[in-house]
Amino acid sequence: MPTANEHLISATRVIPVTPGATDLVEHKGIWIGGAGSIIVTLLNGQTATVAGINAGTLLPLRVKRITGGTATLMLLWI
Repeated sequence: MPTANEHLISATRVIPVTPGATDLVEHKGIWIGGAGSIIVTLLNGQTATVAGINAGTLLPLRVKRITGGTATLMLLWI
């Protein structure tokens, strides 16, 4: 039986991403390789800061764009 997070586990590829003003492709989550924070624009247009992210974290977030922050080595989980 599928788990609630199976859509994250079943990613078939990743795309490197850096903060910017460009809309992101459809994705299942965001991998954070280097600890820090990210500032995101959510699909509904709301802006949020996610702070205190540890290196090696897979965030179950689908966002329109990542506009800033201090986290590094980010990958979109596709």
